[in-house]
Order: sequence, then structure tokens, then C-alpha cells
Amino acid sequence: MPTHNHVNYQARLDFYDPECIFKYNNFVYRVSLASPLLSDHSNNHWNGAFQPGTVAIPKGTKDLVVRLGNRDTEGVHQATRIENEVAIINLASAALSKAFQPSIVPRIYGWGSAAAESARGWILQEFMPGIGVDQPFGKQDLELKKALLAQIAKIIKALQTFSLPPTITGYGGLTFNEAGEIVSAAMPTVGAGPWPSYEASFQYRLELALKKADANPYIKGWRANGLRERIDAFVQRGVPAQFEGLSDKDEKVVVHCDFSKEPPTP
Repeated sequence: MPTHNHVNYQARLDFYDPECIFKYNNFVYRVSLASPLLSDHSNNHWNGAFQPGTVAIPKGTKDLVVRLGNRDTEGVHQATRIENEVAIINLASAALSKAFQPSIVPRIYGWGSAAAESARGWILQEFMPGIGVDQPFGKQDLELKKALLAQIAKIIKALQTFSLPPTITGYGGLTFNEAGEIVSAAMPTVGAGPWPSYEASFQYRLELALKKADANPYIKGWRANGLRERIDAFVQRGVPAQFEGLSDKDEKVVVHCDFSKEPPTP
């Protein structure tokens, strides 16, 4: 089972207690069928068509992965969190398809949105066996470490240079429109957006952080000694100045802020 948060797992399989103390973004389970599928299987329809971002479960499949979204996790907004994850996995798969064969990105077999207040978002995806990079890395010789780091760099480069579909017009998160196309949406970790420019998204997140600072009884918005006034001035005038000289400030790419753990976010 590819998870270490197995304590009380049965309660979470029953769509876990909302008071569960675990704050994982997802609860991840490996599901082993009693016998392999005898034929391709798909029953996931959406707006009268095949559910976007998914493929049929192929004949012969015996193991799958189920990811249950945790509504109680901090800093994740539910409106499009599942859709964003599915869309990003699809973009990552397309970005890496030429550089890596066979695919290193799991296929999605089905998903359920977490947008409704009572919904428990979920993703059913391909099981791909393997181990974390950190587990064997420290024991390898220098040449093998170099080769591994070169592969990681190749992955990041492929994500950065991948041309996003023209339906993605803003900066932030992703979802699917009624036609099943990947389009811009609010960023799940912020709960706002999409923004018309990267500069606008950056400025909004700075302002949001300052609002949180205002509500903190210990730092009180960093208002002592005129610090907050200097920060506000930087947000209003310094941020635009920092973006003026950037030649690639209008480019849109897949960005991953924590490459070692979760799937990428835009």
C-alpha cells in the first residue's frame, strides 16, 4: 500500500470522519482486484460524453490507486482542486510523452469533483510501482547520482518548455469547460484567480499574505517601526518594477513548487 497513513484507514475508506486528525491533502490507497479485468472498462461519462482527462481501464488491470481528497486539509480550496489535479496530470503526461517512454505519469480512469459542500473528491488512477527517489539516493555512487539528477532536470525542462493549449488564457489553476477542454480557473491553494498576468497573481498573493499578517496577534501586520508601510510600497511600486525587465513574463508554463511530492500545479 503506497501510503504510511494507514491508521484508521477503514473509517477513511467509508469516507472518513470529518473530524479526522490527519491533514494529508489526499488519502492514497492501492486497490487490488480479485482477478484482472477481462476487457477494457469505462463507465465514467460527463455531460453526455467521455469524462475529460480519463481513459478506459485497460484489460488485464489488477491493481489501481484511489486518492480520496481530504476536505479538512489546510490551505486547499475545494471548488476545482480535483479538476486542477486531473488537468495537470494530463498536461504533465503530454509534456513528458516524447522524452520518456514508457510513460512515467499515471493515467486517470475516473474522478469526482469536490466542489459540492458534501462531496468527497476522488481520483481513480493507474498503479505504477516504484520507490521514492530519496530512498536509494544516498546509497548510490556518484555517477549514478549524476545520472538520476540529469533525469530529474530533463523532467523539469520538459514541463517548462511544454506549450500549453490555447484554452488556458490566465494564470492560476485549471478546470474543464463544458466541452471538456482544459481552461483557466482559480488556484486551489489560494482560492482566487485566474489572473490576467503572472504579475497580477504574484501581487495578489503578496496582498493576501499581508491580510493574514494583519490578523496575526503576534506580528500585528509588521506595523512596528514603519515596516508595513515599506512593504506596502514595495507591493504597489516595487513588484511592477521587478517585472518590467522580464522578457518571459507573459509566458505560461506548468510550474511545480515541490517537485519531490505532489503532482504539478500551474
